[in-house]
Amino acid sequence: MSDLITTNVNGRAIEPERVKAWANLNGTGTIALRGSLNISSVVDNGTGTYSYNLTSPMAAANFTTIANGHRSDIGSDSTDANVSSTKTSTVSSYRTVSVALSGVLRDFEQLNSIVMGDLA
Repeated sequence: MSDLITTNVNGRAIEPERVKAWANLNGTGTIALRGSLNISSVVDNGTGTYSYNLTSPMAAANFTTIANGHRSDIGSDSTDANVSSTKTSTVSSYRTVSVALSGVLRDFEQLNSIVMGDLA
């Protein structure tokens, strides 16, 4: 028999092996979440840098984040993004940074991120 533990986040059952938070963000102009789980808000910290605040905190600040995104305007930096999560995570937030292929910080139309680890 399995010792499956579930935690309730925003009315949804979350199993230990599952993603604990995710976000689909429009990162251009006035930023806006298109969809999310366990994300209470997102802060635009300047070009290409965003802080995501978690509704339910993680157990420790060493959780895993994975992020990607894209920008579709015309130009040599246009089609792909190098988006990485930074090491400024706390138990209740994390940051992403979006960088064009040229190495310049850029806002992207679609930024996706997921969080894995244990909830508090």
